[in-house]
Amino acid sequence: MRALITGGSDGLGAAVVRHLTQAGAQVWIIDKTAPQTNQSLRFLPCDLAQPDDLAGLPARLQQAGPFDLVVMSAGINAVGPFEAMPLATIRNLHDINCAAPILLAQHLLAQDLIAAGGRLVFIASVSHFTGYPGASVYAGGKDALVAFARSLRRPLWADHRITVQVATPGPMRTAHAARHAPPGSTGRGRACPDRVARAILRSKRRAVIVPGVASQAMALFGRLFPVQATQAMRKMLYERLV
Repeated sequence: MRALITGGSDGLGAAVVRHLTQAGAQVWIIDKTAPQTNQSLRFLPCDLAQPDDLAGLPARLQQAGPFDLVVMSAGINAVGPFEAMPLATIRNLHDINCAAPILLAQHLLAQDLIAAGGRLVFIASVSHFTGYPGASVYAGGKDALVAFARSLRRPLWADHRITVQVATPGPMRTAHAARHAPPGSTGRGRACPDRVARAILRSKRRAVIVPGVASQAMALFGRLFPVQATQAMRKMLYERLV
């Protein structure tokens, strides 16, 4: 099995890489910084916020592909009142969380670098199911991936038997999540990235993967009681940031 993981040097992406390498897969990582734990991994440095870097990736991947699994895991966050967020921060969030996976998917598909019968997985967020005050730009970009994947799903399956999926994890115990958590947060309720990675890799056909009991409960709460769910998120995040 050949797999390509963006954001594979840290967080959820690194957890996906661990599970794949343990299973004997050949894994290529796209990230801005090299992984610290396993220097033998195939690493392609790339600044996903730069369109020129993205456009050059297919040529660098020609000898490696086609890939049986592509996981678009790279992502960043920024929290705080939307009206006070700097324009540069908004653009960076959009470029990395939304534009980069869409553009990279286009490049890979145009060059036949996703194998027939393969999987294309976008990492979105449980914010898809509820309002996310305090991280509205992050939520907007992640939700765009859900709509994008939904639009790709049927034609890619019909033409190439490629399965397009979206995973919507909640907060995880990662260094990145800790940096953007409200003051005083312990991270006790956050999900283990390895468990989330395992759930994603095992769900080979589900269109929308909601990994973990906590995320499933949040998704159900958001669907049944959208106003109350958004109010709860405001108290948990926004009101503790301002």
